[in-house]
Amino acid sequence: MRTLHGATTARLRVGVVALALALFTAAPAAADGPYEPNETLGAAAGPLPGGTTVLAARETENDVDWYAFYSSGARQLDIQLQVFECSPQPNLSSQSIHFTLRDSRDRIVSEVRDQENGVVSHLRYSTAGRRKFYIVTTPDITRCKYSIRIDPADAVTPESPGHVLGFSGSGTVRASVDGTEIARLTDPAGASVDLGHLVEPQRLTLEVLKSGAESSWTFGLTQDELLVFSDSGTTALGGMGSVVRRLVVAPSGQVVASCAASADEVLDNPVDENCDGQADYRSSVTLVRRGKGFAGRLSSAAAACVTRRGVRLYREGRRPKLLATTRVSRTGQFRFSQGRRSGKRAYVVAPVLVTPAGRCLQVRSPRVRG
Repeated sequence: MRTLHGATTARLRVGVVALALALFTAAPAAADGPYEPNETLGAAAGPLPGGTTVLAARETENDVDWYAFYSSGARQLDIQLQVFECSPQPNLSSQSIHFTLRDSRDRIVSEVRDQENGVVSHLRYSTAGRRKFYIVTTPDITRCKYSIRIDPADAVTPESPGHVLGFSGSGTVRASVDGTEIARLTDPAGASVDLGHLVEPQRLTLEVLKSGAESSWTFGLTQDELLVFSDSGTTALGGMGSVVRRLVVAPSGQVVASCAASADEVLDNPVDENCDGQADYRSSVTLVRRGKGFAGRLSSAAAACVTRRGVRLYREGRRPKLLATTRVSRTGQFRFSQGRRSGKRAYVVAPVLVTPAGRCLQVRSPRVRG
């Protein structure tokens, strides 16, 4: 009987251990919610629909939830937020969740702080156009359920913003798509324009039209919230005329043409210098001191850009001074009979000439001691 009693006792002990083990392993772990994992911007759930209530919960005390949605245009958003069924926490007088509304660059644009259990709040925000936004619940020691609803329903779209152009600076800037102007702003301050989804072979043309002593600009083109092109610069007004800068950009962000032109001169570029779709002729000019005067030679890929073209001799200074003019021979040679040496530098400029076959680019010679 002792042996039987011992065996029975051993079996009982094993049974108790097995039961305890079964109870331990049967306890379910905290299940992930329907939108998990969504703890980071890159893993944000969505895009959320408009006019639909989304139910979710803080799974743990340190749970962070990210949700993404797209606005359909320049609209007034009404985001309804409600917190409910918060789990009581020791030494915590209230249960709440902090909601933030963030733009695509993770900047907080609006927020509802300490949304408490059982309270309904409304976060209202005016969008500038088709943009991507995030709704974020920040870390808290409270476990709560919550709901999110974005109204009106048509203010939200499942389609990403596509291409968005942002620009700022001084002077006047202009943007066009395939020759159709879509924006013209003077001294823009963080302005943006929705372009939709550009596709090849569409082209975006950006222009900086100088209107003052100095122009500065910053362009940024995003595609579905990713920056694909940026350009910035500052141009001071010189003595030769106001500057125009043009950039032609493909939907991928590749710059397919760029140019800078002015009222009095065009910088030498072998490919479509002024972005007008018309090929330009490259030219070059030399200048040397010859006795009491100057001599030089003008050459170009097109003979019509050389023969009998006029050239001008300037003396360098704060304001370039025109010293003399002459014409180029058939062989491209020219001379200036300039007398007394000034001790300053001089250079020659060939004027712009538009011909039926193309444009003769104006060029500047290297500066030589006068």
